[in-house]
Amino acid sequence: VLEPSTIREDAKKVVEEFGDLVATHDRLVDTRAQVEHLSPLPDLSQTLRQAEQALQRLRLEKEHLGIYFGEVLAQLWSVQVEALAQ
Repeated sequence: VLEPSTIREDAKKVVEEFGDLVATHDRLVDTRAQVEHLSPLPDLSQTLRQAEQALQRLRLEKEHLGIYFGEVLAQLWSVQVEALAQ
């Protein structure tokens, strides 16, 4: 007596499991790519913060350039006045 064969069903299950493995592998590849692309972000964030701080310092210096040049010119004129007075 021949028993009914389950080879076809077993093959179907193997194909389905292989499809699941392929899908899982694809997700892992995507995740690895995301990690590779996102891993520089903390360093870039730190660099951006430093650049923003430097820019703020430069803006502050720019705002006070008039005062600085005024003081330098006042000193220069004081030296000139002293030289003329002698």
